[in-house]
Amino acid sequence: MLIIDRFAYTNRLSRANPYIKVLLSVILIFVSIINSNLYGALVIAACIIALTVLYAGIPSAAYIKMVLPPFIYLSISILT
Repeated sequence: MLIIDRFAYTNRLSRANPYIKVLLSVILIFVSIINSNLYGALVIAACIIALTVLYAGIPSAAYIKMVLPPFIYLSISILT
């Protein structure tokens, strides 16, 4: 089993109502799109990271290891 799958099935949010999780995600996406301020997007990203690491119980080192490759790709894409 992949590490990301293990965390998906064993975190504290795995038993939460999926409709609420999807609704929260959609709301945060729309707020990010509507808000043209970079700082607002950073605050939303920080809140999502804090929710994932602190409330769901995902270890921060494992979270960084999973998020780092997409972040590097996104950073290179923005720079070019």
